[in-house]
Amino acid sequence: MTERIFSPPPNFFPSCLSQIRKLITSAVANAGTQAELEAADLLVDRAVVGRGVVLKRIMPHGRNRHGTIRSPYSNCRITLRELSPEEREALAEKDRRRERRKSRLSASK
Repeated sequence: MTERIFSPPPNFFPSCLSQIRKLITSAVANAGTQAELEAADLLVDRAVVGRGVVLKRIMPHGRNRHGTIRSPYSNCRITLRELSPEEREALAEKDRRRERRKSRLSASK
């Protein structure tokens, strides 16, 4: 079975893509060491992003006034689950179809 690479949807923001990739990689590594699961058998079940703390700072202006600078943070939670045998077979079939299509396209060129 080929290794799956995280491919984002087209409307995904590229600024947070590296952080999401690190988070998923860390979750897979933790599942491998703590629960002794294979990385190829894991699937992202849920990904939840929630509000975190807000860091507030003050920026002084003229005439003894100030403005507030807010830097919001977020909490991310990733839930992984193991693939069932039926899902594993369906993914293997999908990979076989993708490889056949790829070989047909390269042969026609």
